[in-house]
Amino acid sequence: MKISQRVHCRSCVRFVLPAFVFLVCAISISAADQTVVLKAARMFDGKSKSLIPKGVVVVQGDKIIDVGSNVAIPSDAKVIDLGDVTLSPGFMDAHTHLTLDFTGNFNEKRLKEFQTNVSEMTLMAIPYARATLEAGFTTVRDLGSRFAGSPEFVASEGIADGPDEIRKAVRFEVKNGANVIKAAVSGGVLSLADEVDTPQFTPAEMAALVDESHRLRKKVAVHCHGDQAAREAIEAGVDSIEHGSFMKPETLQLMKTKGIYLVPTLMATEYIMSKIDSYPPALQAKARAAGAARSEMFRNAVKMGVKIALGTDAGVFPHGDNAKEFALMVGLGMQPIDALRSGTSNDADLLGIAQAVGTLEKGKRADIVAMPGDPTADITATERVSFVMKDGKIIRNGPATPPTAAVQDDDVDLPAD
Repeated sequence: MKISQRVHCRSCVRFVLPAFVFLVCAISISAADQTVVLKAARMFDGKSKSLIPKGVVVVQGDKIIDVGSNVAIPSDAKVIDLGDVTLSPGFMDAHTHLTLDFTGNFNEKRLKEFQTNVSEMTLMAIPYARATLEAGFTTVRDLGSRFAGSPEFVASEGIADGPDEIRKAVRFEVKNGANVIKAAVSGGVLSLADEVDTPQFTPAEMAALVDESHRLRKKVAVHCHGDQAAREAIEAGVDSIEHGSFMKPETLQLMKTKGIYLVPTLMATEYIMSKIDSYPPALQAKARAAGAARSEMFRNAVKMGVKIALGTDAGVFPHGDNAKEFALMVGLGMQPIDALRSGTSNDADLLGIAQAVGTLEKGKRADIVAMPGDPTADITATERVSFVMKDGKIIRNGPATPPTAAVQDDDVDLPAD
């Protein structure tokens, strides 16, 4: 009997939830038309191979109007000297689940997941999005916020068999607002009924998925741990492989040749392994296998020059801890400056929004963060963001550890990856 495929992303969004954007605007302290100048000891512009000393960014409204080391400061500007920090484009996370918090008791949350509705899940997402933003992540891509306990559940999950049904599912999701299509083309770690490395699509189904999505000008992200499924997805022309735990060097080489992004979600595995004994035995076995494989896979990807975009699987671990992904990447062989690029300009390229965000350049959106000291000397500085500007509005200005969204006993969450 054939396994059903999941094609979903009715709720996949590039930016934080509209309700949250409204909240941010309401509490911001910079006027929409005021010129603000940010000064810092150094700056990462999102594209250079080294930091720029004496960074200056001039912001007017929601745009950057000038940037560099020797920049003329308008006489009417409000100057904010942030001192011994590094300015950077706002961080980006290409793999989140903003309506999920999968950090409590696994069995209890599986039982409660059918009790929540769409409105409740939207409200639950607000503190998660807030924690994410205050941690310096000004843009995220949500790759699965499923609506359980409601008529939309089956439709948003998008189960389909065969190329024609997959095309139909893609069209349904796009019609209902998806701007990226995610498909589970191999088993998952946090799912009970499938093996983590087995393919769930045939090559014909994979080809239909990619062709239909690209015909509709939508990118394709595939949840994939297994090597065979990854190779078939790469050959079909997907835009990114999410996770990729068991990919072999020859598969990574094909990935590099085709220019396909790896979104490694190291933080999810790290968190699961830190509390492995709390999961059901079947999930423990899968998590241990994926955890043992992903480090070598990632080291190989870095050595081979595969394009890598930062994505964390936030929701599997607490929202607001997204920046810990930087240190995990560096610990597995990536240079700090490349890790910073993965979470800024690389993500912007993958998401198709590089014309607006991802670098500090004239005309780009004023999404800017500052972190203490020099992140190329200590990448964990990314975890101590002290200044956040979103669309030219100051969200946060003061040293503190980014808050983690509180987890309540009655939170109801859904399975992630």
